[in-house]
Amino acid sequence: MNSKVQDELRQQQEQLNMNIDLDKATPIKCKNKIVDLAKGLEMECGGEVFTQGVELKKLSALVSPNGQTSVIPVQCFFCVKCSTRYDLESLSWY
Repeated sequence: MNSKVQDELRQQQEQLNMNIDLDKATPIKCKNKIVDLAKGLEMECGGEVFTQGVELKKLSALVSPNGQTSVIPVQCFFCVKCSTRYDLESLSWY
């Protein structure tokens, strides 16, 4: 292996090993509304732990790029506290 390739590989490895201070990262919280009619309360879930799921989507042969019916796995997340599906696309970055 020549030195140029070795330098490129070393540089890529250094980029992957970046030190990130997670104390400076903002936790994502579930914003689902939980309603307790018996107590007359409405509150935000606030859960910070999510579990991963896979939603299966069926794609008709009419709209499929290869002309065949397909099943497409789509990654999704659920709040562990309230089991609500959490859409990453709905995150507001501010």
